[in-house]
Amino acid sequence: MTIKIATISSCVTRDNFNSSFNPYYKDYFEVIAHQNQVSIPSLMSEPLELNIDKDFLDYDLVRQRHIKSEFDKTFLQKIRKSQPEYIVIDLYGDIKLGLIQISKDSYITDNWKFKKIPELFNKKKINIIDDFDIYIEIWKFYIDKLFVFLNKHLPNTKVIIVNARFNDKFPDNTSVDMYREKSKLPIQNIVKMNSLWNQLDSYIAKNYNVLNIDMTQEKYYLDKNHLWGKYYLHFEPKFYKDFLVNLLNIVYKDEVLTNSNNIVDEKSKLFKNQKINFDDVEQKLINAKRVEVITNSDTNLIKLARRNKDAYNLYKKLLEQDYVLYFHKEGVSKLYKRKYVNELFKRKDLIKSNEVYYTLDKPKDRKINEDIPRKLLVIFTCMPPQNEYDSHLMPKRMFTKFFDGIERSLVKNVYTMRIMDLNVSHGSHYISTVNYQNYENEIQQAILQLKQDLNIQDENIVFYGVSKGGTGALYHGSALDFKTLAVDPILNIGDKLEDNDRRFLKNLRKEDLVPDINKNLNKYNTMDKYLICSEKVPLYYEQDMRLEKDKLKILNKIDNLITSHPEVSRNTIPEQLMILNTLLGGFEYN
Repeated sequence: MTIKIATISSCVTRDNFNSSFNPYYKDYFEVIAHQNQVSIPSLMSEPLELNIDKDFLDYDLVRQRHIKSEFDKTFLQKIRKSQPEYIVIDLYGDIKLGLIQISKDSYITDNWKFKKIPELFNKKKINIIDDFDIYIEIWKFYIDKLFVFLNKHLPNTKVIIVNARFNDKFPDNTSVDMYREKSKLPIQNIVKMNSLWNQLDSYIAKNYNVLNIDMTQEKYYLDKNHLWGKYYLHFEPKFYKDFLVNLLNIVYKDEVLTNSNNIVDEKSKLFKNQKINFDDVEQKLINAKRVEVITNSDTNLIKLARRNKDAYNLYKKLLEQDYVLYFHKEGVSKLYKRKYVNELFKRKDLIKSNEVYYTLDKPKDRKINEDIPRKLLVIFTCMPPQNEYDSHLMPKRMFTKFFDGIERSLVKNVYTMRIMDLNVSHGSHYISTVNYQNYENEIQQAILQLKQDLNIQDENIVFYGVSKGGTGALYHGSALDFKTLAVDPILNIGDKLEDNDRRFLKNLRKEDLVPDINKNLNKYNTMDKYLICSEKVPLYYEQDMRLEKDKLKILNKIDNLITSHPEVSRNTIPEQLMILNTLLGGFEYN
């Protein structure tokens, strides 16, 4: 159910469908026929007999097949029978090789590989550089013949013209010309040849209904270590990866064809999958629902990104494009488009509001008291424990069930809403990001909708969180003006506060949240807001001291057991419960 294609081309096209250059091309395409290095007049000439002699049999099988295909023209029969969705064509055969005229209306490509074929001895040769007027007249006749054939026999097949050009430069500024001079090989006039290639491509574009893969818009160097050696069309690896993405983008836009195969997801209209090696930072992304990153180890992409620069850059690139790591097995890390991750969830307790997920615990047993108003505790979850910090599983990274059973220590009739920080790598601290720009609004909409559904008054709602959860509680509590308890929130990830980007948030969201929180506090601040911090953790304490201290109650916990950020919450549990019960109105109705 992959897409069937045929190629009329040289290595500049055919190599893109070689696993040595594009290891995963078979996930998308099946090459059902290939006509190698052929000129268009030869392709569309009548079949010719080929005598098999000793010289021919001395050739390897690849060259034998190549010669036979030039003579018997069976390629046309193959594509007529198989009806590929696309035919991909480059004009190398016409630009570089030219023609051998067999008879008035019959031609064979003038390929040096055919030099021992007796049928070609003493025949007239025509090439586009020396015989332009003659050649172009012949070529136009046969290119028209090709499209007449395709329109008649392959009406549903689309033609893609590859706009590729000869190049001479390697990354170190040496050239193919230099190497050919040393080897006493002829130097090619690639400037002239590229100009002629432009003319032929333009003629087709103006006269026929074709698609184009334009590989001339970006500069690509040649590859000294290319599989086939040093040549003017043997490019660096990036060329082939970009080519495949460009081709897939053409397929993606062609809805009629994509609906008939299984590489595009019917529901989302995205490609189902893309595979990338962990160190392939230059790989362009297609619009896929899932990306598989090949790590070839038991180490998932997050852990690999912490020690490998290429893996880090690739991971950040994927986060920016809204992918979330959700699984790792047998050397493959799998990431999913965040918008569709609900397809992966098996738990039944998650409630979805827009693209925000949360759970709701209702009061039960002795915690039910219908004689008092309902109350709502909104918990913004904290970072995961150290042993699960870089887990490949989303819930373990982004939805730690912080303070499980807290309701037992709270006043009665409290509903508990726990919001998943489902965004980027480990959550974005409930802050909008470049990939999810409406995140803050959707969080607030989910809370306000639940408030309405449960018929809970504003004074009976409390926002609560620790660490990144404290960030979310204070940020949204100040924005909506609800009662808030934030414990040692992470208010700034800029400057020296997170040089190593350990939360993978750099350049994905605003770094300093203090100005926004202060703006909200000064705008409208009628509800009590508490912040617990400690001067024993100066990195965070200094940021807390930048807040509008007269607009909220900042409690500095001085305790010798507090030596790091995580210990602030662990050593203030009684204080937290006291404040929460006060904010929830424990004695208000006695």
